[in-house]
Amino acid sequence: MLKTNKQDINLKQTRSLYDLKESNTFVDTLLRSMIQGRIQSLESDKVKLELEKSGIKQKLHDKEKRIEELGKSNQEMKTELKSLPYGRTLEQIRSDYESHQHLKKEMMRLLIELKNAGCLSFIKRRRIIRALIDYL
Repeated sequence: MLKTNKQDINLKQTRSLYDLKESNTFVDTLLRSMIQGRIQSLESDKVKLELEKSGIKQKLHDKEKRIEELGKSNQEMKTELKSLPYGRTLEQIRSDYESHQHLKKEMMRLLIELKNAGCLSFIKRRRIIRALIDYL
């Protein structure tokens, strides 16, 4: 019977060493407060790291969107560049086309006038031929 009481006492002491809630010694209280402090510190670090992680994920997502936008813009610019010969702007091409069309109309007018001039108006035909040569 004595052996069982000693064993029970040793068992209770052993349990109290491992069960921080039942232990009331100064060392156990100090250890408990240190452990609680460390747990709180780790939890706050965890929250900070989660916030950093979400911030980094957001930045990464924004950068990926920006890369996609730049890729689309690049593709559009390449398409526009292919449509512009020799790197000229659309306004330059349009003005060149309009002036070319104007020259064609003027040459056609001169050719019609030459055809209608007849064989007796030598001076008039010569003037028209010179004008056509100037346009060419």
